[in-house]
Amino acid sequence: MPIRIIDNAVYSGRVGIGTNNPTSPLHIKVSGSGGSNIFSLENDSNKYDFRLNGSTLLIRDGSNDRVSVTSAGNVGIGTTSPNAKLEVKSNGSNIDEISLVHSGNTVK
Repeated sequence: MPIRIIDNAVYSGRVGIGTNNPTSPLHIKVSGSGGSNIFSLENDSNKYDFRLNGSTLLIRDGSNDRVSVTSAGNVGIGTTSPNAKLEVKSNGSNIDEISLVHSGNTVK
């Protein structure tokens, strides 16, 4: 059943979804070990899903995994199993792997 609060009241404390004992301002608990979206952010033209897959946090754009963060602290862009603190992977040959921009100058 959806919950909707529409008023000008101020609420303080903690909100728990899937838990009776929230430990942060917004605490979301999902049953199982992964594969389910935890929450989604959406506007009229874009949607991003946040999901736990085992111990890896995935940020998805539709059905594509875009960013992953493992329990070891590794971050992957274009990969769901990064083997370094930052791993960037591209499937296209015409795509810059990393682009750093500072004051209009680009370093690739």
